[in-house]
Amino acid sequence: MTDTEKSLNDSYLIVNAKGEITKISYRANLIKELKNLCQTDNNELSSLNVNDINDFRKLVLIAEKNGYEIYQLTRL
Repeated sequence: MTDTEKSLNDSYLIVNAKGEITKISYRANLIKELKNLCQTDNNELSSLNVNDINDFRKLVLIAEKNGYEIYQLTRL
């Protein structure tokens, strides 16, 4: 957890096929980061609400189509 993170349960890893890892704090930042990484229409990503489970699944599918996997980090 970094100094600016308020929750240990809202961190994500975006991993590409080469194993390169990008750590993202907060679900809301996933769209911004995927816009930078994915070769997709930014309007498609911008229209998604990460707090809606169906939209979140679409976000994960977009990432997968572009060669990325998303992992949620959870502290037990």
